[in-house]
Amino acid sequence: GVQTCALPICEDERIHSSYFRSDSSKVGNHIIYYNENQMLEKIDYFGKNGNLKRSITMDYWPGKSEVQKTIRDSIGIILSRRIIPWK
Repeated sequence: GVQTCALPICEDERIHSSYFRSDSSKVGNHIIYYNENQMLEKIDYFGKNGNLKRSITMDYWPGKSEVQKTIRDSIGIILSRRIIPWK
């Protein structure tokens, strides 16, 4: 089925979004976290039952103009780690 996204709900420095099929059954959701500088810090992805599926964290290195993007599975095992130019 087609996935659609509900309007995000802002709560402090977090954005909650949920995904639904065309028959209104929940597919999953994610939470986006921002740091005190309003920069993306972490995204947690959850399945339809609320179980954590994957996390993406961003570690900024301003002195080097780089950001490290780390992807972890549901139990915290690192699946991918990349250093990306930033700014």
